[in-house]
Amino acid sequence: MLKRILGFSQPQRPSFPSPQTQSPSPKPSTPGYQDVKASIGQDDFYAKMAKADPANADKWQEMVKVQKQFKDAEASYTQPEARTYSESNRETLHRAATHLLKTQGADHVYDDFIQMHPAVFKENGACSLPLTAQVSILGNTKPSMVNGENAKRLFNGFTNDAPYQKLVQHAADKTRDSRLKEGKPVTTSGYTK
Repeated sequence: MLKRILGFSQPQRPSFPSPQTQSPSPKPSTPGYQDVKASIGQDDFYAKMAKADPANADKWQEMVKVQKQFKDAEASYTQPEARTYSESNRETLHRAATHLLKTQGADHVYDDFIQMHPAVFKENGACSLPLTAQVSILGNTKPSMVNGENAKRLFNGFTNDAPYQKLVQHAADKTRDSRLKEGKPVTTSGYTK
């Protein structure tokens, strides 16, 4: 009850089916979906999300800066696992957000995007990284991304990642396939399968 009063509890959300198991929807694609999909893994991904989701454009523009900060930091990581993890998180988040844009529509993506971060971290093996790599990555997190409404969504995602697990695992597997084709190292899932 106290959690609900303080805003830390949300009603149970349905699990998002993976794109692989979802039946085709007759609903037309959200405007901008194809542009966003074509930008998976690219620097302009969140700028395109801002155009596809004008109600949350300011939040997506903030993500442009966050992505740049993490990408710029990757060259400084002394452990190659840290860079693989960071790059894989970025692409996994892009893939999952694109799926949500297509299936839910623009106005609902951002909240789920923030809340699914803990599932993305776990799926890409955050807990198996060397402690120094974890600290390096955390040191590049903007404080503004982990306070206010984002803090509540992240907390909810940490306490209940089940609604996002299938979606995130599918997105991470697609990311691993893509990276392997490019000859890049991949992450190992932190979930037991």
